Amino acid sequence: MRLAEKERLSLFSGTALKWIALVLMTVDHFGLIFYGFFPFSVYRLLRCIGRLSFPIFAFSTAEGFRYTKNRRAYVLRLLVLGGLIQLAYFLFAKSLELNIFFTLALSTLFILLYEKALADKRMIVLFVGSVALAFVPCHLLSGFYGFSVSYGLFGALLPLFACIGKEKWQRLLSFGVGCVLLCLSTVTAPLGAWQWFCLLALPILALYNGKAGKHRFKYFFYLYYPLHLVLLWGLMLLLSSWR
Repeated sequence: MRLAEKERLSLFSGTALKWIALVLMTVDHFGLIFYGFFPFSVYRLLRCIGRLSFPIFAFSTAEGFRYTKNRRAYVLRLLVLGGLIQLAYFLFAKSLELNIFFTLALSTLFILLYEKALADKRMIVLFVGSVALAFVPCHLLSGFYGFSVSYGLFGALLPLFACIGKEKWQRLLSFGVGCVLLCLSTVTAPLGAWQWFCLLALPILALYNGKAGKHRFKYFFYLYYPLHLVLLWGLMLLLSSWR
């Protein structure tokens, strides 16, 4: 394929992918928070559309962690924001489900250990051991006093699949396998049957051009998550008081 043809088929920068994921996530959370305000068919549609958001965020995390100039700061941002959101979850909803930022922080650990294992075969044991150890909180302890990890072990592993392979099509194929494994791992979950819609994110990711984008809005994407939840919950409570 000619270079010009490749460029025409590569429409989205990394920033554009984040914007797409942001919109899809908002649609998903709108359906979740306003459940009961509309027919179940509408709720199901919104949640199915929302299934596309996590794979795009996972892919973006893999790309961001691979190319960031400061990996320590990258992970620290995930952990700090995850901790603040988790505190709010517990205070207002008494929830012990670890939010998505902790899942993605665990993903960066897997990517780091995978890279080390590629460079030094002796590190393979450490990499495999870390995945096995993560199985305990992600699955064995899931449901214990309401504890769970958002998207589970295969959700945390998903960004790693985006790092396997040298060519774009190889990474995309590997990522697709990761998405299938994620769907299979959540088959018994409340939204398990709808999780398969996440595969529709793959054509969008296929249009990724490998560039970060001119305007990255780095901190906006981090802050949008808690802010949009506060706004949606506030609006729902306001509308509920009028019903």
